[in-house]
Amino acid sequence: NYAAWPTQNVDSYNNTCYSAQSGSYKRCVIISNTTMSGTSAITGSAAQNNLAYFPSSSGAATVQDAFANTVSNNTGNVASNPGFTNASTAYSIISDFKPQANYAGGTSVPNWYDAVGAYWPQTWDLGALHH
Repeated sequence: NYAAWPTQNVDSYNNTCYSAQSGSYKRCVIISNTTMSGTSAITGSAAQNNLAYFPSSSGAATVQDAFANTVSNNTGNVASNPGFTNASTAYSIISDFKPQANYAGGTSVPNWYDAVGAYWPQTWDLGALHH
């Protein structure tokens, strides 16, 4: 059994997820109405503006089985390269994850600043950093 976690009001806004490890079962944000061993379905929750990139994966999803939740503007295809900046060449600092491509579709969600403290302007992107 899994440890208990909240099953309602689990909100996930403006996240950026990356994994170079191979595997077909990767998730950035799990908002799921599918119960797993010892767990309850998540309902009454939100997942918006989440950007995921798993270059070694296939069949992955940002959000799975999302009925009864607010879900919009998340990565549709986690294999599409967002062209992260990666200035450190090691994906070791948060500004490495600023997207340059394949990230359109963001919308206004209840966050005022991005992950490095910059104010969100009128135009929105997916993920934790505004480009």
